[in-house]
Amino acid sequence: MSLNNQSLFLSTLCGSSSILAARMCVIHLLTARTRVMSGLGAHTHDAKNALNPVLKIALCCYGTDFGGMEFVQRCERIAKNCTENEPFFLILAASCYLSGVVPEELGAKIVSTFTIARIAHTGVFLMGDKVNAAFRAIPYVVGLVCTMTMSALGLGLKL
Repeated sequence: MSLNNQSLFLSTLCGSSSILAARMCVIHLLTARTRVMSGLGAHTHDAKNALNPVLKIALCCYGTDFGGMEFVQRCERIAKNCTENEPFFLILAASCYLSGVVPEELGAKIVSTFTIARIAHTGVFLMGDKVNAAFRAIPYVVGLVCTMTMSALGLGLKL
């Protein structure tokens, strides 16, 4: 199988990887913004950082800090959850594409569904107590089903 720009599966995988990477950058920027605004540095010497005035401008530290330390912890849990789930799925999907064991359209649909589920999971997680935790489980389970489906297809199981 050759890598070409005409592959629906590959272009979907590339787009999804880009979206998930950009979302992770936003989470890290929100974490840094909230830390700077709240004076809740990751290290004790962060409060004395000479670049804090520049960081406040660069990170748009105006308005609400979204909840201080609670929001920082929520962002850190999101980042941890993403690193526990997304790289494995993306590597699995790329491997399935390269080996040709997953049909193009099915692979693209699974990757798209996974990406939508992960973005939804992040959105619900960021809302915190404003949304029932059961709603966070729905996109998580959808992403998990996508991973298990891709795994089964990668093992050659017929679904």
